[in-house]
Amino acid sequence: MIGTALAIGAVLTVRLGLISFHPVSIPDDVPAHLVSALAQDADGFLWIGTQGGLVRYDGYTFRTYRTNPRDPAALGGAYVRALRASADGRLWAGTFADGVSIYDPATDRFTQLRHTAGDASTVAHNRVEGLAEERDGHMWIATYGGLDRFDPRSGAIEHFRHDPAQPSSLADDRTRGILVSRDGRVWVGSSGGLQVWSPATRAFERAGAASGPESLAGTFVSELYEDARGRIWIGTTGSGAAVWDPESRRLQRFPPGTGDDAKRLSHFWVYGISEGGSGEIWIATFGGGIDVVDADTLGEEFLIVARFNDRREGGTIAEKIREAVAARTFTLPDGDALHVTCSIGFAAFPFSTVEPGALDWERVIDLADLALYEAKRGGRNGWVGFDGTTVADPGAAIDALKSGRASPISRQSR
Repeated sequence: MIGTALAIGAVLTVRLGLISFHPVSIPDDVPAHLVSALAQDADGFLWIGTQGGLVRYDGYTFRTYRTNPRDPAALGGAYVRALRASADGRLWAGTFADGVSIYDPATDRFTQLRHTAGDASTVAHNRVEGLAEERDGHMWIATYGGLDRFDPRSGAIEHFRHDPAQPSSLADDRTRGILVSRDGRVWVGSSGGLQVWSPATRAFERAGAASGPESLAGTFVSELYEDARGRIWIGTTGSGAAVWDPESRRLQRFPPGTGDDAKRLSHFWVYGISEGGSGEIWIATFGGGIDVVDADTLGEEFLIVARFNDRREGGTIAEKIREAVAARTFTLPDGDALHVTCSIGFAAFPFSTVEPGALDWERVIDLADLALYEAKRGGRNGWVGFDGTTVADPGAAIDALKSGRASPISRQSR
């Protein structure tokens, strides 16, 4: 008698209920119809960066700040690419071609920081793509001419640039993503990938492998965000998103693509990342809408190995798992209900009773995974199983499943 084990793969589908978006009516004379940056200050004002100036919204009315070449205390550039509300109450605005403008609410005026060729006391470049503040007030400025560390008290600027002869230098001078994490380290995204700068070593270290699937080398990292767990979420201009765990030093990618793969984004260009109140990660894309990732599972599946079970019990076990998950309602801290469904795929090992040695354990696991995605395509609340009871040619049976032709497969959807 041949003992049978069932490989049962499952993935949870979290449904947050009805998510509604409330449009804000914007007057025609307010240039906030195309938003390039957002920030909220300590007073609750929402600041909106646009291609036509800087807009402040108090929940009822809009106020627009525009450029004025004749006024050095006006906004320096119309195209606002980055915003940062600093701890001292000021608002920093990085522009596409006119450096940095710092707004002081006490005077209702701006201080402009511009690049001057040959003057090392000015910002490295007038194209500013990112801003991040340290606890002591130093402001990091990501530009297309390197990275700057600005001291607001003295006005001194420390420049960091790429040096081919120095491996611990900036990977590339075209910097966009910038983040000061809670442990005080500075994460930098550039066209050379992701690096981290430590105040103790004052050196840039590459995050991730130098090459291979866990490498970001050569990837333009444009957005960075630290979640509640201390993981660094990464947005790119052409390769989707990723998340880096500083403790395990592992990188997980969320590439762009189509289909039911939970790890694929709707667009290749990530424009913003934030964390929702219930812990999910919201990823804004430049043309594909918003993707929401479960921060707990990260889109991962789990595997159950049910040993010493009759292969004909696979459907019964899968249905019990599905029913148990569907019957549980989770309540979030804000009172909203969280509904979870489960897609399940299973396969028996040995796969074939006619030819027990035809498929090894790893191939049966792959088959359970294939059945899982069949279940997801069927509605994300059911199961698909492949027990192979009388299969004489396992390879042909798998091909039949992949191609959608008739095959010895059992399924149930709800």
